[in-house]
Amino acid sequence: MKMLLAILLGNVIYLLIAPLLPNALAHNIFQLDAGLLFDFGICAGLYLLIRKVA
Repeated sequence: MKMLLAILLGNVIYLLIAPLLPNALAHNIFQLDAGLLFDFGICAGLYLLIRKVA
């Protein structure tokens, strides 16, 4: 449940800040790129934060 919450919140945060990001961090669909890694980093950070708080 914690992992699902982290993924959902992380993707919402990424989608909210995506228009402000430079093109290098923009995610292209069905591709491994810096945007996908940035999104993963947000989700992983949120998971660690949720796990530490809960």
